[in-house]
Amino acid sequence: PWDVQTAAEAAEAAAQRGWLETAQWLLESVQAQAGNDVGFWKQLARVHERREQWQTAILCWEKVRKVSPRDEDAARQINALSASATIARAGLK
Repeated sequence: PWDVQTAAEAAEAAAQRGWLETAQWLLESVQAQAGNDVGFWKQLARVHERREQWQTAILCWEKVRKVSPRDEDAARQINALSASATIARAGLK
């Protein structure tokens, strides 16, 4: 449970099978050890996105942007997820 790479690989397998809660749990169990691993934070963000946990996904993307300020994907995703969160709150989806 403390190895980031192993948890990330297991989470990827779980996500591919549609076991998103398991994927999320696996990643969150090693989040403290992930440090500034941009790939880890992107993977966790995508799991939150698929579970429609917009605010948590945004926090992950903000971590990516903090670690890698030139990452254009992070800024794009933050904007898109903010829009998704607004749409969900408005009940338009």
